[in-house]
Amino acid sequence: MSPRPWPGLAWALGLLVLAFGSQAGAAWGWMLVLGRGSNLTLLAGVANLTALTAVSALGFWWSKEPPAFRLPRLSGLFWLGLGLSAVGGTVVLGELGNVTTWVVPLPPELARLFNQLTEGPLWVSLFTLAIVAPLTEETLFRGLLLRSFERRYGVWPGLVLSSALFAAFHLNVWQALAAFVAGLYLGWIYLRTRSLGPPMVVHGVFNGLPVALAALGMTVPGYNTPVAGTVEFQPWPWVLGGVVVLAAGLGLTRKWAPLPPPPVSDTVAP
Repeated sequence: MSPRPWPGLAWALGLLVLAFGSQAGAAWGWMLVLGRGSNLTLLAGVANLTALTAVSALGFWWSKEPPAFRLPRLSGLFWLGLGLSAVGGTVVLGELGNVTTWVVPLPPELARLFNQLTEGPLWVSLFTLAIVAPLTEETLFRGLLLRSFERRYGVWPGLVLSSALFAAFHLNVWQALAAFVAGLYLGWIYLRTRSLGPPMVVHGVFNGLPVALAALGMTVPGYNTPVAGTVEFQPWPWVLGGVVVLAAGLGLTRKWAPLPPPPVSDTVAP
């Protein structure tokens, strides 16, 4: 019998605790390097990159399997579907966040903290939100945790469980629902392509498109305007357009996604 894939749920929780502690330590260290008056978004980005890269590297070393960065040959229509899904998804996920804020009011102090992540130079926000976050979070949650959970618990349990941990990793209820839904789709993309490249691209668009549009002067209430303590929903035509674009993207990705590979056995040696 071959050993069961690593990590299981208990070890995954331990990795997340280690990730939180590493992020705090890295943030403190980088604050000494960059100075106490350094940009908060840049500080968050370099701390995230330092800490999660180290934790992921440790996890892959222990699992004895490298991350799946190799990009398979994919249909152009599949990439088009991913693009449409990412664009429409930013609208739908944003509105899910608005609904969550409507149910659980957001404290003004936390609203100011969220706003700081998109203030300052555009390149800093895109570096942290659209490059570092997809690179580190997809590697850890889809590349390591989902891969192991799928083999241990099955496809759907593994997908739901890894998405739930991804939502919990955000450490706040206002992003949890959107993060969980995003995690399900990002995980599905990974399972169908067996590559971290496509989910990283979609994750980057999820995070970066609202910031980039705001920088270009295109602001939509409730979508990419400053977060406030009161709820601001997106205009219904904007939401409807996002749903239509998302549905078209989901249809294309489902139709043109690669066939899933044969199931992997974790109990019978080859």
